[in-house]
Amino acid sequence: MTTRLPQSALSSGAIFHLVGLAADAAESGDPLEWQVLRYQRIQGVEYTRSPWSWPLQPVAAQLDYLAHAFTEEFFSTCPPSARTLWSRAAGKRTVPEFMNDLATLLRMACREPEATYEEIPLAGWELAVRFPRLLGFETWLEAALPDEEDPVRAGIESEHPYCAEHLPELIAQVTQALALCRDSEAFAGQLRARCGAATPELLADVADRAYAHMAHEHRSGALLQPPA
Repeated sequence: MTTRLPQSALSSGAIFHLVGLAADAAESGDPLEWQVLRYQRIQGVEYTRSPWSWPLQPVAAQLDYLAHAFTEEFFSTCPPSARTLWSRAAGKRTVPEFMNDLATLLRMACREPEATYEEIPLAGWELAVRFPRLLGFETWLEAALPDEEDPVRAGIESEHPYCAEHLPELIAQVTQALALCRDSEAFAGQLRARCGAATPELLADVADRAYAHMAHEHRSGALLQPPA
């Protein structure tokens, strides 16, 4: 019996997004392995886990299946944009060969420690997944109150009273970015290159004052009273 795959298997979901990253790497000159290791690097970040970020082993297993079940007849039924993306990512390989190679790299990444930023630099897409609130940092600070002398306070207060929807995520992202800056000069430099306002000093200030705002303005009785 011939296995029939839905078109969505090659045109949507986690694998299709990963193929897009592979295609971008092929055009930028970055090794495919770098994209896989960046993909691995975002796996442990639960608070900004993207819906297309699956664990590496299940993605590898699905790629194995797609390579085994692949036929040119099925591939020709996929949307042209999807076929173009797979072909860009595959380069000189056939699409099934590329699937097998990508699956192998994903499995190898499972056995490796997380790549450092000294080894593999921060990519723009990785920043967007892991630290989305930092991408608009300058705009957030400048647009809150144009004439405000204290842009951090203005930015934090501009979220009020909907702070529960925005500030916890902001606090999590700035504190993790701050920790990475202090552990890695390479990360700090790469972050400043992409988000010029995100200096360690500003990250620390935003984290402290956003938490202070939540503790002061949104406490419930004594439960969220700041420690004496």
